[in-house]
Amino acid sequence: MSEETGKKIGLTIGEDELRFNVSLSAYNNCLNSMTESNKVAPSFNFAIATVHPEDKEKLMVWLDQGLATDIAGHLMTEFRPKVQITVKA
Repeated sequence: MSEETGKKIGLTIGEDELRFNVSLSAYNNCLNSMTESNKVAPSFNFAIATVHPEDKEKLMVWLDQGLATDIAGHLMTEFRPKVQITVKA
């Protein structure tokens, strides 16, 4: 996966199929923007920045119902590789 292409992720929200293209830059920007008292705006911006242009209108319906952090959370979980990390003494 290169920075330019990102990772294509599909989410089904309700009856809607939404397509996203998540890059490392978008992922990092979202994480770096989050603070203890500011999670919704970075999540909203992350979802909007990564959604396929044809799916933006459908996404807005869900974001307007307060699902920004849920959607961003699923995108972030799916973006990261599944890897086990073990600490050794």
